Amino acid sequence: MKPSTRARRVAAVLVVVFLLTSVWAAYYLYSEVRPANASSDAPSLASYSQNSGASFVAKLSPSVLYDNATQIDGGNITLFTPITHWINVTINYTVTVNRTVGISVVDAFTVTLATDAWKKGLYDALNVTDFGVVASAALTFTYSVNVTAVVALENQIDAEVDYQASAYYLLLSPDINAQLSSGSTVGSAAFAPVLNFTFIGSLITPNGLAHDATGQVHGPTPASKVSLATVLLPALLLVGSVGSLGGSAWVASRRPEDDRLPPLDDLIRPYEEAIADTARAPKEAVATSVSSFTDLVKIADTLGKPILRPMGPDGSRRTFFVLDGLLAYTYRYPAGGMIGSSGAATGTEMASSGWSPKATALIHRLQEESDRVRTLKFEPATVSEALSRIRRALDLIQAGNDDQAAIEVDQLSEMIVAAALQKAVRG
Repeated sequence: MKPSTRARRVAAVLVVVFLLTSVWAAYYLYSEVRPANASSDAPSLASYSQNSGASFVAKLSPSVLYDNATQIDGGNITLFTPITHWINVTINYTVTVNRTVGISVVDAFTVTLATDAWKKGLYDALNVTDFGVVASAALTFTYSVNVTAVVALENQIDAEVDYQASAYYLLLSPDINAQLSSGSTVGSAAFAPVLNFTFIGSLITPNGLAHDATGQVHGPTPASKVSLATVLLPALLLVGSVGSLGGSAWVASRRPEDDRLPPLDDLIRPYEEAIADTARAPKEAVATSVSSFTDLVKIADTLGKPILRPMGPDGSRRTFFVLDGLLAYTYRYPAGGMIGSSGAATGTEMASSGWSPKATALIHRLQEESDRVRTLKFEPATVSEALSRIRRALDLIQAGNDDQAAIEVDQLSEMIVAAALQKAVRG
């Protein structure tokens, strides 16, 4: 039996009430059972210090400035792009502990070329090193910078994007996480020194040659004593409140019997001039289903695209879609005409009316990138990777994670630029 509209409204109010009581009961229990001063009560397992020092050897053309030397050892000196060919960099990292502990280091070393407007990864490596039970451990990172290639790449990217940077940066970034362990206790010591070669005009200036940090790893916090009488009542309240919250949410989400869609012919009649028949549904596009036919009409109107309806028997012609590059926005009229019943098209479900401004901008960027993939005619492997990234970005947008979706779209753009450059080089 379906609940009445009044019952669903009351249930919606109760959802808010039980949500507040659940939050209060959970917080009260947490405040009773957690240690009062976790950081001060926990014994110190070990103290540690971390430091890094960078040096480099530059390969030069003979010049009057350096007495025709073809090599110069680098510390805090300025180099010049017209006479500098290579910069061979060495970064030495050390972690020192005030006692012997198990030390295992996870490091991710990346090299990035960046301006204030864009950045491009040039190199990355991930390593895990187990040093055993010791009081100190050391790692060395090396990288050879081809100065001529770096300058040429920056100029090429600036020319392609029509942006002239006043300065650009080559960032060498060891992202280090040292795991310090004693028995069952494990602590983490993070360290992220960055060596920055700044290019301004013909000058190359190193920054961030030395970094250091200190810290402590704490053992387990002594357990606090909790009275059963103190937590029994809020625990029972929490259980009852959570159960009531679930029941109220279930009632509030139910639909009345008369909450049905109009017949399909009546639903699409006002838009018949914008609907075109097509032989088949798209197979290569990334499918993104919308929750209502009205949403599909809004998308078609925004993109200036027709609504397509695949040919087939009358009973199976319930699917409509708007095709834009490698993206296909689809709507399937549910079996039985019930709103919310099963029958939505497979794929990510998303209502255009619920997109945030940032999500809307990301959707438009995805449409632009899908057009680039389609028109540039990449190899099948590149197209497959692009489709996977588009699908991940759409899933993130649907989940409301716009920031992570933006990162995925940026990586898609970088991948397309790199693939286009490779294609241009191969001719």
